[in-house]
Formats: sequence, structure tokens, C-alpha cells
Amino acid sequence: MKGPHALLPHGGADLGPPVQWDFSTNANAFAPLPGVQAALAQADRTQYPEPSYQALRCSLSAAGLGPVERLLPSAGNAEAIRRLTLAAALAGVREVWVPTPGYGEYRAAAAALGLAVQPYAGVPSLAEA
Repeated sequence: MKGPHALLPHGGADLGPPVQWDFSTNANAFAPLPGVQAALAQADRTQYPEPSYQALRCSLSAAGLGPVERLLPSAGNAEAIRRLTLAAALAGVREVWVPTPGYGEYRAAAAALGLAVQPYAGVPSLAEA
């Protein structure tokens, strides 16, 4: 498929042998640990997801991971990139710079919002722009 809804290549062997573990997804070939499975069975799924993640953010902050307002959980890299790109667009950003080579979600998220995309190969190339 071509166009803005085309599937993005994701993961891969990076020109080497196939990877044994792909941590870019939440996929797991094994059953969850019994304790995790029990906790999930007892969880109140009518309260998920709580969009601000306030309780989680407070817990993470209390564990020393940073100020609550700086902790922004997401379901993964792709979601985080899309949310941050949307926030930038809503704040008036109309052009973004994406690393090249880089994770295809940066370009896809910007293109989906009609933002102009400029590639860069590193900090020196940004100074030249």
C-alpha cells in the first residue's frame, strides 16, 4: 500500500542476522508470570486507561524517576512520537526535523498532520541548515 496509510517497516535485522528478541512491541511468546496474571485478573478494566496517568506518574515520581509533570507514560515509542507530534502541531509547529536514517514513525507522524518534514543526519547538519 502507498500513501499516508502505508504500513511502515518496523524492526528488522539492520543488515545483520535476524534478531532473537524484538523489544519494540509488547508481544510475548510466553504466558505471563502467575503473579502478573493474577493481578490482571483482579484489575478493574473499566478504569483503564486513565488518560492523565496521574496515579502512575505520582508513583514513578515517588520512586525517584523525576517530577510528576515531566513523566509522560505511553504505550510505546510510536504512540509517544504521535502524541508529541500532535502536541507540537497544536502548539503551532508547522515544520519538523527528523533523523536520517531514523525511526520511520517520526516522518509518518509529521506527514499525517501535514507538517513539513526536513531530514537531518546529525547535529552538524542542523547547524548548516
